[in-house]
Amino acid sequence: MMEKFLLLTLSMFFLLTATACGSTPQKAAAPQPEPVKLPDGQVEAIAKDLVRHMTLEEKLGQMMMVGVDGTAVDKNALELLQKYHVGGIILFDTNMQTRTQVQQLLSQLKANADDKGLPLFTAVDQEGGLVTRMKQSMYTAPPAAQLAAAGDSQQIYQAARKTALDIKSLGFNLDFAPVLDIDQTKQRSYGKTAAEVIQNAGVAAQGYQDAGILFAFKHFPGIGKATLDTHIGASTVPVSKETILKEDFLPFKELIKRFPNDQFMVMIGHLKFKAFNNTPASVEPQIVTDLLRKEAGFSGIAITDDMGMGALMEGYTPAQAGVQAVLAGQDILLVCFGQQSKIQVHDAVLAAVRDGRIPQNRIDEAVTRIVTCKLKNLVTYRELKQFADTYTK
Repeated sequence: MMEKFLLLTLSMFFLLTATACGSTPQKAAAPQPEPVKLPDGQVEAIAKDLVRHMTLEEKLGQMMMVGVDGTAVDKNALELLQKYHVGGIILFDTNMQTRTQVQQLLSQLKANADDKGLPLFTAVDQEGGLVTRMKQSMYTAPPAAQLAAAGDSQQIYQAARKTALDIKSLGFNLDFAPVLDIDQTKQRSYGKTAAEVIQNAGVAAQGYQDAGILFAFKHFPGIGKATLDTHIGASTVPVSKETILKEDFLPFKELIKRFPNDQFMVMIGHLKFKAFNNTPASVEPQIVTDLLRKEAGFSGIAITDDMGMGALMEGYTPAQAGVQAVLAGQDILLVCFGQQSKIQVHDAVLAAVRDGRIPQNRIDEAVTRIVTCKLKNLVTYRELKQFADTYTK
């Protein structure tokens, strides 16, 4: 009965909206209107219905974001998209030669996705400064530290907005930026104090949002105190929980409140904290569930940093890390390199759900967040209507 009522409500909404739009005289080459937005409750209801119609394999695919090989779609990419139903792709310099080639690659990846019609997350690390892809033909923003030192909020905003518009024109819909780490190395930090990072990174996030790109706050709960690059190996922060809450955690807590939580992700790093079991943050429930969800109140998508980084691989196999990350509360597992590593992560999580180690409701919770984000931010009015017609019957 509830599904029939929802379908009737949505059908009436779409009919009335279409009638209203149709009353405007049509002109050749007129700009298209902004997509119609449904109330959040209706979109979330569609998302839940869609998730109920997914197989377990399709759900786990949505929880995977992976890198691909080369500059064109190959058999490995097709396997990930069609057999494993991956819901997100990240590109690196090794995938990017020219603007036209990147546009074609992203278009081909989207066309070959087997994901019930949901759009792929198409991501890139485009922070500015040293962390910029395809510098020879893309806009390169100044380093975050340089922007912060200049003390010009408008410059920070414009750098983020230009970055977002540039990657959006290529077909990306997600930028893994801005960095919220305090006093991060390689000029990646927006400040040396929590207050500076909150101010400056908040302005950058507004620039991404205004340009229509999903963004990500990273690397929760802050890796500015790391003594070793987590790409290379494990590093432990020995300070107290109180210090973490008053310093590194504070930018995340404050900025999570400022933006709709379904318009950005939070990336959890692999740094170890003595105050939190001396376990990599990405697989530690006290950090992902207790600190991010409960203390910071974050209701959006939690994503791991690349699971192939040395800081995580020193203590876990890809399979072990995948299972522990989902149990800790992660929604998306980011596996950037190695075809077998990607498959091992997927298969291990699948086996853990089937034998009861991972509860089914943990999977449904994660996938509902992912689908809701995609429906609210990445689909058009007509596409949303199609989802409603298909999954509320």
